[in-house]
Amino acid sequence: YIPLMFQSMGGSIVSRFNSISRILTIAELERRIQVIRQPSVMSDTPETSSTCSWIAVGSRQRGLKKLVRVVSPRRWLQRITKGRGEESLESLQIVAIQRAICASDDLVTLLCATGNILGISNATLMEQLWSDPLFQERFFDQFRDSYTRTLQLRGRNQVDIAAAARRLYCAAAAHSMLIRDVNWWSFQELVLLVYGLHETEILIPGDALADSPGCLLRSTLVFQIFQFYTYPPPDDTIKKFCDSLALYSCHLKREDWRLFCVVSWIVSNLRILKGIANCSMGSLRNAYRGNVDDVVRTLKKAFEVLVGPECREFADCDSILINLLHCLNRIVAADREQSPVSTEHKFSLVACCEPVLRSVGVPEEARRIVRKLQVNLAHAWEQEYIVWGAAR
Repeated sequence: YIPLMFQSMGGSIVSRFNSISRILTIAELERRIQVIRQPSVMSDTPETSSTCSWIAVGSRQRGLKKLVRVVSPRRWLQRITKGRGEESLESLQIVAIQRAICASDDLVTLLCATGNILGISNATLMEQLWSDPLFQERFFDQFRDSYTRTLQLRGRNQVDIAAAARRLYCAAAAHSMLIRDVNWWSFQELVLLVYGLHETEILIPGDALADSPGCLLRSTLVFQIFQFYTYPPPDDTIKKFCDSLALYSCHLKREDWRLFCVVSWIVSNLRILKGIANCSMGSLRNAYRGNVDDVVRTLKKAFEVLVGPECREFADCDSILINLLHCLNRIVAADREQSPVSTEHKFSLVACCEPVLRSVGVPEEARRIVRKLQVNLAHAWEQEYIVWGAAR
């Protein structure tokens, strides 16, 4: 019932865990949630490492009153049994994530559940997840303590793993913020946590990018923008961010449309990173969701930034430009059934490349890719015409 399972491994998060495939009977469920167990949180035995196990919050960290509230049979029975015949697979996924975050004290289970938040792309389902006040409280408690708790459990020398755990919570929080239709300043718990991390490196190290899923790339980039929202970045931070952005852009070869949209939005605002808080959160949200109309508006501006002189002293503009063009070429060349955009939108996207052709200082490779783009666009239009004619 959970399609994406993650475990922290060094600097990246990779897939490994089994999905929840067994629904308990009501009697069995009631027996299990009435038993408060406290196993070793790092045990590798099947019993204690089972995903989304029925482990209550450890009494070392929570008061008994809160513990009883978490594992209340009535609470979970109402949540699980109400409308069971009508529930979709996605709704069961939400229930499983809530249950793991609220009722487990096992580090691996918590990371697994947090990683699954990145798999939710529906705003209604995301609202369902965050509608539970207990879930919100537990998630932000775990987020706040993720780095130090991982060091305590895995050893003080496991800094990379602790950083990866914190990065996963940052990514899940950023993803939740942009999938939900909520105001930035109304999400006070997140704002305070972001502010507290404004000097903390969240982006994925370059040697771990290849093993990281696209959802983690997108959401960590966005979390860095959130950091800039709460605290204007100094020049050295901007330089480090732009270096990382160039590395991230190398992975546009995955043909990840939403990553393309996020990178385009960030590039279009490179000149104003210190004042990024003045930008609309709505435009960032649309880019994160892959809204094609918004990308058409920002892509031309992004190309103008990359071929201009203002950002070259702190960003590898040529590399980012070529990576964006390669990705756009693959999007335009894709068959109409596989492409994330329509043929009409392909015309608009290719038209955004005009600043590249007009500039005298861009690499010849960039011009070559644009010419190839134009050829592929003509082919896409020809195929569209053939399909249209056959339909008539």
